[in-house]
Amino acid sequence: MDNELSGDLQRAKDDLADALTRGDARAIEMLRVRYDAVQSRWKTQTQARIEQIEGTATAPAPPAILNANI
Repeated sequence: MDNELSGDLQRAKDDLADALTRGDARAIEMLRVRYDAVQSRWKTQTQARIEQIEGTATAPAPPAILNANI
């Protein structure tokens, strides 16, 4: 996963938590939109990485003894 995107997600979460603590309704709404957008990008990139890894994973060959017994 992209470390920059992970950091952006954490900062957006922290900023939203701070706004919630302050009770700043305008900031809360703006930061909620920002957090949702960053989270969506994170999910998309994570899913793409999972699919990439799944597409390249191969199972190791079975041991020769197992093949002979079959």
